[in-house]
Amino acid sequence: MKNTGNYFLHLVLGYLLFMQLNLSAQQFIALKQTRVELAGEKFFLVDGEIVVAEDRLKPLGRKIILPVRIYKGKAAQLKEPIFWLSGGPGFSNLVPPKSFAKSKAAVQLLTNHDVVCVGYRGVDGSVILHAKKTMKAFKSSKEPLLSDAS
Repeated sequence: MKNTGNYFLHLVLGYLLFMQLNLSAQQFIALKQTRVELAGEKFFLVDGEIVVAEDRLKPLGRKIILPVRIYKGKAAQLKEPIFWLSGGPGFSNLVPPKSFAKSKAAVQLLTNHDVVCVGYRGVDGSVILHAKKTMKAFKSSKEPLLSDAS
Protein backbone atom coordinates (compact mmCIF):
# COMPACT_ATOMS: atom_id res chain seq x y z
CA MET A 1 0.00 0.00 0.00
CA LYS A 2 1.30 3.44 -0.93
CA ASN A 3 2.26 5.67 2.03
CA THR A 4 -0.20 8.57 1.84
CA GLY A 5 0.54 9.89 5.33
CA ASN A 6 3.13 12.43 4.16
CA TYR A 7 0.95 13.53 1.25
CA PHE A 8 -1.97 14.12 3.60
CA LEU A 9 0.22 15.96 6.14
CA HIS A 10 1.60 18.35 3.49
CA LEU A 11 -1.87 18.93 2.10
CA VAL A 12 -3.27 19.71 5.55
CA LEU A 13 -0.34 21.96 6.51
CA GLY A 14 -0.62 23.90 3.25
CA TYR A 15 -4.37 24.28 3.70
CA LEU A 16 -3.99 25.43 7.31
CA LEU A 17 -1.31 27.96 6.37
CA PHE A 18 -3.51 29.52 3.71
CA MET A 19 -6.55 29.46 6.00
CA GLN A 20 -4.55 31.12 8.80
CA LEU A 21 -3.27 33.80 6.45
CA ASN A 22 -6.72 34.10 4.83
CA LEU A 23 -5.03 34.46 1.46
CA SER A 24 -6.58 35.15 -1.87
CA ALA A 25 -4.97 35.40 -5.27
CA GLN A 26 -5.30 39.19 -5.09
CA GLN A 27 -3.07 39.33 -2.00
CA PHE A 28 -0.04 37.69 -3.68
CA ILE A 29 2.10 40.06 -5.70
CA ALA A 30 4.81 38.47 -7.89
CA LEU A 31 7.71 40.90 -8.01
CA LYS A 32 10.22 39.06 -10.16
CA GLN A 33 10.88 35.71 -11.79
CA THR A 34 14.41 34.51 -12.43
CA ARG A 35 16.10 31.31 -13.55
CA VAL A 36 18.43 29.71 -11.02
CA GLU A 37 20.73 26.73 -11.28
CA LEU A 38 20.32 24.12 -8.56
CA ALA A 39 22.37 20.92 -8.64
CA GLY A 40 23.14 21.44 -12.35
CA GLU A 41 19.50 21.97 -13.39
CA LYS A 42 17.69 25.19 -14.25
CA PHE A 43 14.58 26.16 -12.26
CA PHE A 44 12.38 29.23 -12.06
CA LEU A 45 12.35 31.20 -8.84
CA VAL A 46 9.49 33.61 -8.14
CA ASP A 47 9.99 36.26 -5.46
CA GLY A 48 6.87 38.07 -4.35
CA GLU A 49 4.98 39.21 -1.31
CA ILE A 50 1.65 38.79 0.39
CA VAL A 51 -0.31 41.41 2.29
CA VAL A 52 -1.95 40.11 5.46
CA ALA A 53 -3.58 41.54 8.57
CA GLU A 54 -1.05 42.07 11.35
CA ASP A 55 -3.63 40.60 13.75
CA ARG A 56 -5.79 37.99 12.06
CA LEU A 57 -8.53 38.66 14.64
CA LYS A 58 -8.71 42.21 13.26
CA PRO A 59 -8.85 41.68 9.48
CA LEU A 60 -9.61 45.35 8.83
CA GLY A 61 -6.72 46.54 11.01
CA ARG A 62 -3.11 47.28 10.13
CA LYS A 63 -1.64 45.31 7.22
CA ILE A 64 1.87 43.91 6.94
CA ILE A 65 3.81 42.58 3.97
CA LEU A 66 5.48 39.17 4.10
CA PRO A 67 7.94 38.10 1.41
CA VAL A 68 7.31 34.83 -0.42
CA ARG A 69 9.84 32.80 -2.41
CA ILE A 70 8.57 30.02 -4.67
CA TYR A 71 10.94 27.52 -6.27
CA LYS A 72 8.95 26.27 -9.27
CA GLY A 73 8.83 22.52 -9.88
CA LYS A 74 9.65 20.84 -13.21
CA ALA A 75 6.69 18.50 -13.84
CA ALA A 76 3.93 19.47 -16.26
CA GLN A 77 1.37 18.21 -13.70
CA LEU A 78 2.73 19.35 -10.33
CA LYS A 79 1.55 17.77 -7.10
CA GLU A 80 0.67 19.84 -4.01
CA PRO A 81 3.14 22.59 -3.03
CA ILE A 82 5.57 21.94 -0.20
CA PHE A 83 5.89 24.67 2.44
CA TRP A 84 9.52 24.91 3.54
CA LEU A 85 9.91 25.83 7.21
CA SER A 86 13.43 26.62 8.33
CA GLY A 87 15.12 29.38 10.25
CA GLY A 88 13.71 29.96 13.67
CA PRO A 89 13.58 32.61 16.33
CA GLY A 90 15.30 35.61 14.81
CA PHE A 91 16.29 33.87 11.57
CA SER A 92 14.74 34.10 8.11
CA ASN A 93 12.73 31.39 6.36
CA LEU A 94 13.65 32.75 2.91
CA VAL A 95 16.14 30.15 1.77
CA PRO A 96 18.58 31.65 -0.78
CA PRO A 97 19.22 29.58 -3.94
CA LYS A 98 22.83 28.85 -2.96
CA SER A 99 21.70 27.28 0.34
CA PHE A 100 18.74 25.52 -1.28
CA ALA A 101 21.04 23.92 -3.86
CA LYS A 102 23.15 22.34 -1.08
CA SER A 103 20.23 20.13 -0.05
CA LYS A 104 19.76 17.17 -2.40
CA ALA A 105 16.39 16.44 -0.81
CA ALA A 106 15.21 20.00 -1.44
CA VAL A 107 16.20 19.88 -5.10
CA GLN A 108 14.55 16.44 -5.48
CA LEU A 109 11.27 17.91 -4.22
CA LEU A 110 11.25 20.17 -7.29
CA THR A 111 10.75 17.16 -9.55
CA ASN A 112 7.02 17.13 -8.73
CA HIS A 113 6.33 20.06 -6.40
CA ASP A 114 6.70 23.79 -6.04
CA VAL A 115 8.55 24.66 -2.83
CA VAL A 116 7.19 27.73 -1.03
CA CYS A 117 9.08 29.77 1.59
CA VAL A 118 7.03 32.41 3.42
CA GLY A 119 8.97 35.01 5.38
CA TYR A 120 8.43 35.04 9.12
CA ARG A 121 6.56 37.94 10.68
CA GLY A 122 8.97 40.08 12.68
CA VAL A 123 12.03 38.79 10.81
CA ASP A 124 11.24 39.24 7.11
CA GLY A 125 8.96 41.77 5.47
CA SER A 126 7.62 45.19 6.36
CA VAL A 127 7.81 44.83 10.15
CA ILE A 128 11.14 43.76 11.64
CA LEU A 129 11.41 43.27 15.38
CA HIS A 130 14.77 44.14 16.91
CA ALA A 131 15.48 42.94 20.44
CA LYS A 132 18.88 44.27 21.55
CA LYS A 133 19.37 41.72 24.35
CA THR A 134 18.52 38.81 22.07
CA MET A 135 20.86 40.03 19.31
CA LYS A 136 23.64 40.49 21.86
CA ALA A 137 23.10 36.91 23.08
CA PHE A 138 23.22 35.61 19.48
CA LYS A 139 26.52 37.38 18.80
CA SER A 140 28.43 36.98 22.04
CA SER A 141 27.35 33.80 23.80
CA LYS A 142 29.69 30.85 23.81
CA GLU A 143 26.97 28.81 25.49
CA PRO A 144 23.86 27.43 23.76
CA LEU A 145 21.48 30.35 23.29
CA LEU A 146 18.63 28.88 25.35
CA SER A 147 20.81 27.62 28.22
CA ASP A 148 20.82 29.16 31.70
CA ALA A 149 24.46 30.21 31.19
CA SER A 150 23.53 32.25 28.14
